[in-house]
Amino acid sequence: MMQAMAKYWAAPDTLVVEAGDPAAMIAWLEKQDVDTWHRVVQSWNYDSGDAVLRWILSRPECDRGTAAQVFLVEGLGHWINGVAADPRKFDDENHICRVVLDHWSHYEQGVLKPHEEHLPAALMARITALYDRPPFEGTAFRAIMEYQGERDAVSKYASEDGKIMVDFNYWAKVNGVTVG
Repeated sequence: MMQAMAKYWAAPDTLVVEAGDPAAMIAWLEKQDVDTWHRVVQSWNYDSGDAVLRWILSRPECDRGTAAQVFLVEGLGHWINGVAADPRKFDDENHICRVVLDHWSHYEQGVLKPHEEHLPAALMARITALYDRPPFEGTAFRAIMEYQGERDAVSKYASEDGKIMVDFNYWAKVNGVTVG
């Protein structure tokens, strides 16, 4: 596996957009389809900031599965527990989870599956207990948490360490590189 990864990293055609330039990423993403947006979000390094995510999430053509993916990563990781402990945190309309909540009804489609591990029953019990409690009641919180999607996103691109790259598995397949 490591040898295959080394070949991938050395290949001159795998880097699409360099890290650290959200404007260039957004300009490139404007020309891509929603499956590519989804794959970029699925592998996004959240240490790379949220300008690119914010752009994707503000688009009506963003798939609900893409928005749910961001919400699951950021919400389950930090935001939901923070809001449950201090409901005033819900009022931060700039938080990426609020962007998803506020735009959920504007997304034009919902076919893509968010990548999620099976969540432990204890965690899901804590989450579902919040559905009908302030400040979550009357929002899209329940719909986001229960969203399933119909299919996986298909794209030859992904993100890696803040860069847009040709997806490793795609690259390996088209280059005849055996992985594993």
